[in-house]
Amino acid sequence: MLLSVCLAAVAMPLSFTGPAVALPALREALGGGPLALNWVTNAFMLSFGATLMAAGALADIYGRRRVFLAGLGVVVGSVLLQVCLQGKGAIIGFDLLRALQGLGAAAALAAGTAANQAACAAQLALPANRPSNGRPEAVDLRFAAEKVDAYEVGLKYKGRDLSVNVAGFYNYFDNFQLNAFNGLNFQVTTLQSCKDNLNGGDTDASPATGLCAPNRTRPGVLSKGFEIETFLRPAPDLNVNFGLTYSETKYRKNLTGANGAPLGTAFFQLPGRQISNAPKYVLTAGIAYTPELGSSGLTGLVYFDTRYQSDTNTGSDLDAEKIQDGFAVVNGRIGVRGPDEKWSLELFAQNLFNKKYQQIGADGPGAGSGTIRGTQAFGTTASQLFIGFPGEPRTYGITVRGKF
Repeated sequence: MLLSVCLAAVAMPLSFTGPAVALPALREALGGGPLALNWVTNAFMLSFGATLMAAGALADIYGRRRVFLAGLGVVVGSVLLQVCLQGKGAIIGFDLLRALQGLGAAAALAAGTAANQAACAAQLALPANRPSNGRPEAVDLRFAAEKVDAYEVGLKYKGRDLSVNVAGFYNYFDNFQLNAFNGLNFQVTTLQSCKDNLNGGDTDASPATGLCAPNRTRPGVLSKGFEIETFLRPAPDLNVNFGLTYSETKYRKNLTGANGAPLGTAFFQLPGRQISNAPKYVLTAGIAYTPELGSSGLTGLVYFDTRYQSDTNTGSDLDAEKIQDGFAVVNGRIGVRGPDEKWSLELFAQNLFNKKYQQIGADGPGAGSGTIRGTQAFGTTASQLFIGFPGEPRTYGITVRGKF
């Protein structure tokens, strides 16, 4: 039983990443556009993640061995059916079978993990954190409170047709809690910095170097910058706004873990770099025109806004492969409103020009190892595959509002 569970656990990441690597071949054999091909990975991931907890509950009710074997049977059966699919247009069936495979994988993993825990009950009964039992306890999942020392100064001007807000900020983040996504789940890591020079101990390949005395730690993240907001009314029924934010939000050098512990080797790229998903520049603009439509009491609405952000790194470990180039998204809304805005009918579009961008980048679980910077720093081989979670595509629709 233990060997079967271990083999299943090894196969689960491959079930997720294997079809992702084979997408070009699947497109050639089964057809389908980009959306259908994306669901080859999304269907498995969503069904697996959404049913994992429910599968654990079923294992407690009906027996872990029974649910494990049932889940394993579903996985094997769905894979065999996938192999049998042929011809253009079969990609939809393949996506549905991938969703079924995710259900089986959730059952097998949840029940198998629970069975392993039960099999190791004698070991778990030993005192924790001893040479014969080094497992973590619940106390290891506790984190010191993240504290922010925030300083801000600003000026405001408000005129009849012009308003301007200017502010500068300077913030320290102590016990910064980095929520790192490793491709399967999120792991929280507390980050601090050392007042002393660690001589590169936070950027090398050793998990033992970079220790800092607890009384010599300091906040590990520093954020500074400014923001400007401008509101204009150049003509009746016409409003315009602009915004600019510059934010240098970086990890400090000589970075450590909680209480001065050495920084994990997975985070060797963090010291001195901009934190993930934190663009240095953000530009916003919007325009709204709400003219009266004759003497009917109706008013029109024409509204557009845009947001541009500079380059960001979408990975919590700041791999160079996860950098998202700067991009802009445009939204719009056109409609008509009744007297006193008691009702309105509007057409809207989000991401009007269908800009494609990534929100989160992560290492593909079990899919290679090594990155560009890792190769440059340590001489390793870069063969890691990556997964990305795209931003919302163009969406459009109709909004109807009413007041009673």
